[in-house]
Amino acid sequence: MILAALICGLLTAYYFGVRPGAAAAGVTFGLFLLAAIFPAIRWFAYLAVGGGIVGVTAMGAGRPRDPTFGRVVDVGKRLVGQVWKRKDG
Repeated sequence: MILAALICGLLTAYYFGVRPGAAAAGVTFGLFLLAAIFPAIRWFAYLAVGGGIVGVTAMGAGRPRDPTFGRVVDVGKRLVGQVWKRKDG
């Protein structure tokens, strides 16, 4: 659930920027949380997230990439590197 929300947020951030990506991750997490609490609406939540992913990829394919996403990737790489160093030593 959390991993799917992060992936959705990263995909949205790749095409549209960091703020819309964070919003998409939050909405996705909220929908999956509702689906876990209320099983009757799980298919609605899954379809909404799937439709959102299809919409983001369809609309974002023709747009130029947001330059702030490169900085986010650099910070993520540094963070993973630091965690990896602490794990070894």
